[in-house]
Formats: sequence, C-alpha cells, structure tokens
Amino acid sequence: TGYAVGYNCTIMKTINAGATWTYQNGHISNLYWANAVCFLNNNVGFVGVRNGPGYAFLKTTDGGINWINDVTDTVASDHMQKMNDSTVYAAYGILSKTTNSGMFWTRSNPFPTGGWGESAFFINDSIGFVTLGHGGGTPCFNYSSLIKTTDAGQTWQETNYDCGYVTSLYFPTSQVGYML
Repeated sequence: TGYAVGYNCTIMKTINAGATWTYQNGHISNLYWANAVCFLNNNVGFVGVRNGPGYAFLKTTDGGINWINDVTDTVASDHMQKMNDSTVYAAYGILSKTTNSGMFWTRSNPFPTGGWGESAFFINDSIGFVTLGHGGGTPCFNYSSLIKTTDAGQTWQETNYDCGYVTSLYFPTSQVGYML
C-alpha cells in the first residue's frame, strides 16, 4: 500500500505496489497543493497542503476512504516524518510535532532567517535537521540553509549554502547524512 500527493490537491492510493492507482477525495478545493503525506499505520494518515484559499491539513482515520480538514490544529508542511506509531514531525516555516497520532500538535520556535522547510529529518526526539529554501538576497537569487536542533526545535543553528538549492535530506545513520 502506498500514497502519492501533488498539485490540485491530488491524493492517490495504490494497494498493489503501484501497478494501479486510485484517486482519493480530500473534500477541499483543488487550488491547494498537497505537498506531504505520512501514515502512522494502515488507517491513520495526514496530508500537508498549502497555497490554497485558506488553511488545510487533512487527516484520515480509515485508510484514506474519508479525509477531514483538521483545521482545529493547522499544521503547514512540505515534509513529514514518522518516528513511531504515534509521533510525526511536520516542517514548513516552523516545526510541528504530534506524539498522540495527530490529536494535538506542538510547534517549535520559527525557523531562523525565515525560509520555508524543504525537507526535514530527525535522528531522535531531540536531534533533527531541516533544509530551508530562501529567495533573493544573494547574487544567485535562491539559496538554501541547513538548520540543526538538539533540543526538539526550541533553538536552531544555521549554515547557509549560497547559490545552491537543497531540497532533500536523508540520514541512513546518526553519523552520516546526505543533502540533494
């Protein structure tokens, strides 16, 4: 079973390893961009959306049959990472975290120097990295930065990458990481 999301609030599901896909109905405007998808188990999942006519954060508790716009605890996200069966990190301009399967979300301090979260990866509950995209301000117009937290997002240390744009981040071990 797998899910894919995209423009026009597209949510698709496969139950045969990608041989065929079916559209899911998010029941919100197709003006939104669905940017991230994360499932805690076969039933509970989230879709992070943005660029729509208001706030939206979709949640399902029945494997994608029904999606609700869970705006009571709006979480903006371009990236989500499952840590365990009840914990998810979501990143965009701030870091959001749930430890109770999405019933409530806590938010970190805003990311330094603004920017938007392109990718995030947490090694454990305290140590994590986020790549930030920035527009303007350098001779190349766009640049990226890598920020690191050691206190679950309360403080961040930042390293800039002028004239480069980092959109993906992965750590196969706690000592080795890759950026693309």
